[in-house]
Amino acid sequence: MLFVDVGPRNAEAFAEKALEGTWVVCHHMNGCIHCMMMRPTWEAAKAAVKGVDGLQVADIEYGQMGMLPKTMTNIAGFPSIVVYKKGKPVKELGARSLDSMIALLKGAAPKARARSAPVVRARPASAPAGKAAAKKNAHKGK
Repeated sequence: MLFVDVGPRNAEAFAEKALEGTWVVCHHMNGCIHCMMMRPTWEAAKAAVKGVDGLQVADIEYGQMGMLPKTMTNIAGFPSIVVYKKGKPVKELGARSLDSMIALLKGAAPKARARSAPVVRARPASAPAGKAAAKKNAHKGK
């Protein structure tokens, strides 16, 4: 999991990175009571998915939002947790419960490519196998 706490020093770099791949972004505002109340649940959700490969999560404070692409600044209120793909919003957190946050985070992680099982071809019951069968069938032609 990649976690970025977007601040004045890295906001511009994050704005470029946000246009690549899928990101779950928590938009919050310092001093917002709703943001402060949700913060412990959000931190617990991030801790719960810490080992998920490929997951990209960012926290961004209102003051840094001006650096983001315009598609990432149109939020309804604070706090807002939004999934973006290549900078475009695709899903927003509804309920602010721990379970719904974990589900949103896990759902945003890239799916592991399923490895296909090796192909095992069954031999027809009437078909003999191996060298012994070849010898056995060799005398039938005589």
